Amino acid sequence: MAAVAAAALATFNAALTRIGFRAEAIGAMNQNQVTSTASLIGMNKDDVEQLMKIIRGGQGAPIILVPFMAQRRFTIFCYWINRHNCLGESIAPNLFTDHSIISYGRLMTQEDKDEETEGVKAPSEFKTGQKWKPLKEGCIAFFNTNLGMDRVPFSYIICPDAQPGDPAAVYPNEHARLIAIAPHQGLE
Repeated sequence: MAAVAAAALATFNAALTRIGFRAEAIGAMNQNQVTSTASLIGMNKDDVEQLMKIIRGGQGAPIILVPFMAQRRFTIFCYWINRHNCLGESIAPNLFTDHSIISYGRLMTQEDKDEETEGVKAPSEFKTGQKWKPLKEGCIAFFNTNLGMDRVPFSYIICPDAQPGDPAAVYPNEHARLIAIAPHQGLE
């Protein structure tokens, strides 16, 4: 049992090394009970910022260098973990690759921009009982432009398939993938 836990910790620490952390910073993270991808579930940008303050030598501890890009990649790592966890996908640290850093970094940045423009007004078709076709088109447009929990577009609600799609399948873009693979039931 201890060998399995040690191997899991080594795999997690190897991911932190790939991200750009030095051994001292990784040790400080482990001391703060950041020892697995599961320990990062629910961690957001503010939590990462607080953790980095502690690691960099907050509260009288010795100063440990944490490069800016390592912190940025770690923030993306936490974002990737939260997205994959919400969608029921594996959060194994070895799956977080350079490609993941680029694609999820772009997605995270885009979502930050989207938050500034969110709050799209409901189309006029929602306000009156007009004919079905304009209402249907209005619903689709409205659900495509509004995001729900964990930034999954509301379009998955009106997905024609009752079962979520295959996460490994090829989709035209991340928006279409999220709609296709979103679970149709809660996590409880």
